Amino acid sequence: MKKNVIAFLKYLEKETDITVDLTTISPTEKLVSSINRDIDVNVADINEGTMGLVVFSCGSKNSKKLTGMEIIYGNNGSELCDAEIVKDQINRVVPEIPVEIRCVDEIAI
Repeated sequence: MKKNVIAFLKYLEKETDITVDLTTISPTEKLVSSINRDIDVNVADINEGTMGLVVFSCGSKNSKKLTGMEIIYGNNGSELCDAEIVKDQINRVVPEIPVEIRCVDEIAI
């Protein structure tokens, strides 16, 4: 995982009420977007494992740009209203990064 993703997650913890379990960060998954751009994807548990936070970043080796996030709710008692609170907190500190919300039931396995 890029150091910038870890630094961002620590910043998020510092500036919001969101807690990130850094021990749960997934290995980086490398994807290619529909316009042939490399994307790195990492997932971590947030707020005591009640939700997940997916962080999308530019897959270019030298880029530190975060391109988006997704809050995954529906496990461990989390509800849409919980995810909306997290989204609002993220939007407050980094309004330039798009944040989506997705229910775990909507994720294809």
